[in-house]
Amino acid sequence: MKTKILLMSLVLILSTRLIMGQITITYHDFPPIPYSTWEYVPTTLENTDISPNGANQIWDLSGLIAADSTPIQISDLANLPFAGQYPEGNLVFQKNNNYYILSRTPNKIGIIGAVMPMDTALLLSIIYITPELIYTYPYTMGSIVESHPQSLTKIPYNDTISGYFVDSLAINIRASVKHEVVGWGIMKLPYADIKVLKTLTNKTENTTILAYIMGTWFEVDSSINVYNSIEFQMHNLLYPLVTVELDTFNQPVNLNWIRVDPSLHTRNYPDFSFRYFPNPVQNFVIFESDRNISRIELISMDGKIVKLIEVVPSPQIKIKLNDLPTGLYVFKLYDSEELIRLGKLIKRQ
Repeated sequence: MKTKILLMSLVLILSTRLIMGQITITYHDFPPIPYSTWEYVPTTLENTDISPNGANQIWDLSGLIAADSTPIQISDLANLPFAGQYPEGNLVFQKNNNYYILSRTPNKIGIIGAVMPMDTALLLSIIYITPELIYTYPYTMGSIVESHPQSLTKIPYNDTISGYFVDSLAINIRASVKHEVVGWGIMKLPYADIKVLKTLTNKTENTTILAYIMGTWFEVDSSINVYNSIEFQMHNLLYPLVTVELDTFNQPVNLNWIRVDPSLHTRNYPDFSFRYFPNPVQNFVIFESDRNISRIELISMDGKIVKLIEVVPSPQIKIKLNDLPTGLYVFKLYDSEELIRLGKLIKRQ
């Protein structure tokens, strides 16, 4: 009888561990903005076995030693000068002076563009015709996210190619991207043990370069590239905690990992109802939420705060906007401690 009770207790403990251990990434997994940290590259890939798939795994990378590092930052797109080019965007991920524009909604998050330096004075803006999805929510064991991003970017050239004067170039990129969650468990890093999902990522990218010569576009080059990787995602980061790039034989060739505050993956953002109306707006807008609102910022598309309102915390706030010119604005709502909502308003006459 005692043996039977012990066995039943052990089964219950193990079942509870399995149920409680798996993580699910939702819309409310979100770091404090702006969020700054570092990405590290190890000195060697020896003893980095990340092959096991399935439930309740342990991937031990605690012996990694950093050889190099790169600062990265996730921030609010509205504060940047090129925000107006991406009306559907609300976040930006910055790395190596490149900006990747994100659109985050209650159903999904994806890349909708990028801004990259061409020289010291010129920025190249890339606008995706269709986005590259990162997550569809909820994102958990068994999730499959597929997308077909496409972009067409024109670049001034004003030089010759094979003796012909070229006014400009166009880069047409069409891709097929698939993310599949194949495992969950604990990622052991040099600074912490963190709950993660394991994702297999495949990206096939078809690039065509066109030249504008004498009023006509001509194809001058094309290529097809395939990228395979394994990514480990955690709560509240919006970017892989660990990325392992694979070669054509699916063997690891590069590995990057992010240093985060270990408490980040335990932060809890409970769901709550929220609405605002009317939108478009003429004279006033009303914000309603289950959480008390204490501060509202309205930001123009050039990144300037045009209205800053601090009020006695309340679940309903009504503000006048009849003094604002017509256009697109970003609002940021705060409770007494943190940012709780980002959104867009259209002001009309």
